[in-house]
Amino acid sequence: MSCWTICVRTFINFFFSFFCFFHFDFNVFGNEENETCLVSYGREFVNCYNAMQETENTYVIKLNRIKPLDKEVVSHLKNAKRILFFEEGIKNGGVGEAFAELLEENAVKAEFVHIAVDNEFVKQAPVPSQIKKYGLDKDSIINRINTDGKENQA
Repeated sequence: MSCWTICVRTFINFFFSFFCFFHFDFNVFGNEENETCLVSYGREFVNCYNAMQETENTYVIKLNRIKPLDKEVVSHLKNAKRILFFEEGIKNGGVGEAFAELLEENAVKAEFVHIAVDNEFVKQAPVPSQIKKYGLDKDSIINRINTDGKENQA
């Protein structure tokens, strides 16, 4: 590893330590003592983060690398009673399914809800309308946080 890489990583770790738990494979935003954890990646993270800002007792984990999933992420879920995983992809065979497997392998006892596109063809439409249709917009996430969400449990 070059000196430049080490300097950049050191700066990034120092800078982000003031705002969140920073890790190269994932980030934690908010208080890990909260009971509900939202997990996402890519552009869906923004909706999760904005929903967290408008709700109580919630924090967000943003996955920066989705394959392979970093097993250390489990240590940031020890106080979570509910984990809501949001992704724009297909539910079967998606990242959320792999995340659920990681939770099971590590005996995480929290309720897990996977919100994604069911096994169906997604018709052409504007992205914002599709995001809303599949419950991935900020308002739908807030509603999901405020309900038990058991109807879509993975």
